[in-house]
Amino acid sequence: MIEWVDQETADRAGTKEELVLREQAPAHYPEFLNFLNSKLSQDHGNLFFRAPSGNIYVVRLVSDEVTPPRHEILILVRKGDDTEIGDENVNQELWPFLEWLLEGVGGEWTVNALRQTASIYRIPGAPQR
Repeated sequence: MIEWVDQETADRAGTKEELVLREQAPAHYPEFLNFLNSKLSQDHGNLFFRAPSGNIYVVRLVSDEVTPPRHEILILVRKGDDTEIGDENVNQELWPFLEWLLEGVGGEWTVNALRQTASIYRIPGAPQR
């Protein structure tokens, strides 16, 4: 389950950002692009959530003159904190975000289908069945 936090809470979590996921072609599925952009526009371009570990992540749309628009998820860490997050931990921490995204998009995109697919393909970070 996602715990959404505000900008102030995120600012207290850390000032250094580390990229953990980038979606290079968010318009590949317009349903996802529209849903995520509508949520981002409601929250001034950033969505912050706390993972079960307590780590704070930010989701944002990045756009510049050089590359096409893309979504990024970054973890917020304190400057000087050299703690290794690890791919396995990040995968587990991002899983609730993926479920939230599918629930929000709706239609043929279901959390149950995501979980079944993850189980079949043994997707890292997916909940164990």
